[in-house]
Amino acid sequence: MTAMDWLARTAPCGLVALSMDEVVETANDTFLEWMDLPAEEVIGRPFMSFLDPASKLFYEMRHAPVLRLEGEARDATLT
Repeated sequence: MTAMDWLARTAPCGLVALSMDEVVETANDTFLEWMDLPAEEVIGRPFMSFLDPASKLFYEMRHAPVLRLEGEARDATLT
């Protein structure tokens, strides 16, 4: 494991990578801890399934369009 891999895995913020259809492909240890789920129950699930209703709306209106246009979104604060 590289230093960068370790930093991403143990970052104090939740980090996830999504497929083009918004399914979780990877998640760091912090995100898994917040969800209180093992990786096997997070990977392969739609990202939206982890969000509360207000965050779903915010994600759909703000972050999803950015992801589709730019291929990445940064600094998302969601519940």
